[in-house]
Amino acid sequence: MALSLTAAFSQEGSSYQSLVLTVYADGAVHVTMTLAVEPTQPSVEVALLGKAVENLLATDENGTLLDGTVNGSILTVDTLGASRLLLDYDCLDLTSKLGALWTLKVSSPMNFTLVFPADATIIEMSQIPLEIKSLGDRPALVLASGSQEISYVIGLFGPQAEAADAITIAQRAIDALASQDLNLSMPRSKLNEAKAAYEAQQYLSAKSLAEQALSLAYTTRDLAANATKAIVQAEAAIRVAQAEGRTNGIAEAQALLESANNAYRGGEYLEAATLAGRAESAAKGATAPFPSLMMLGAGAAASAVGLTALLLHVRGTRTRAEASIDLERLFREKPWLNPDQRKVITFLAGKKGGAFEAEIREAVNEPKSTVWRIIRRLEDEGIVSVEPLRGQNYVRLQPHQDAGGDKAAGRSQEPKR
Repeated sequence: MALSLTAAFSQEGSSYQSLVLTVYADGAVHVTMTLAVEPTQPSVEVALLGKAVENLLATDENGTLLDGTVNGSILTVDTLGASRLLLDYDCLDLTSKLGALWTLKVSSPMNFTLVFPADATIIEMSQIPLEIKSLGDRPALVLASGSQEISYVIGLFGPQAEAADAITIAQRAIDALASQDLNLSMPRSKLNEAKAAYEAQQYLSAKSLAEQALSLAYTTRDLAANATKAIVQAEAAIRVAQAEGRTNGIAEAQALLESANNAYRGGEYLEAATLAGRAESAAKGATAPFPSLMMLGAGAAASAVGLTALLLHVRGTRTRAEASIDLERLFREKPWLNPDQRKVITFLAGKKGGAFEAEIREAVNEPKSTVWRIIRRLEDEGIVSVEPLRGQNYVRLQPHQDAGGDKAAGRSQEPKR
């Protein structure tokens, strides 16, 4: 972030005398400016070095506080009667950081002093300093006017710093994925190994273990996403088979799907994907039941009429099921939904978009606290809304989730009483 010291430092009635920039470990820079001012001048204008300025203090040569106003990056100070103006303030936007490397850029019309933290190590400078000295335990540079760029690190540097950065990156990734209710036991274990190696000062090993932890975290994320996709596809295949009346083999598909959901909840994402794939294949291979020979012998004509009616009924049922809610689209757009959440959504869709919380608990066979957390998560996602009805919580799919029912047409649909 460039520090631009413009001609505003030398204005009519004032002249810039000194400038000291003190850099702190968090990147903040304390600015100390001294200007000589004409006592008969009512006010002076000074250009501030940054936009994020805090703790601004203006005093005269006697330490008397002076009033001032800030307009953009210009400070106007009332200096009538003062012969010297001292400015102190903090700038929070004058440095930038990439990894462990900090960079400070300065463009000054005169020489100035730059003071660093005690444990700073200067890596690179665009120009040779006029002087290198120390102020107490702090290293300092006296730099010439013009453009200057200084790169430095604070504290750790080398293998120890690289290991610390790798551990921090892995920790952040794992913490972010934890919000998705994923099983992160393997990456957490590897990260703990990295931390132990770091404490034992085995920095190269610590860095390698932290990178492995990060890789395991991302692998877990990808396996969970693949398992979710496979489960959604299996659920869709089962719904299609049921709508078409192909019920022979559906029980096997449903059992495999339930096993896939259980594996997902247990963090076995690869096994969940495999079981879900088998469930999808079983659903696609399901067949419609055929009438027995005795039934055919009893009345072929009646069977034909009944079969026609059955096909019409199945066709109408499928149309209504597909029109009520597009679950495939919803699950495709929100692949992070876990099996329990999808089960609740599917149940609500089968109940024409709404049901009491007690009905949901009975349908998914989960404890009250578990169902409550699932509904709260779906509510946060904007998928459902919860409203009190007859002393109970009534859970309703949000209107924008409905693909073809009354809600999609803009009409409010009251729950069955």
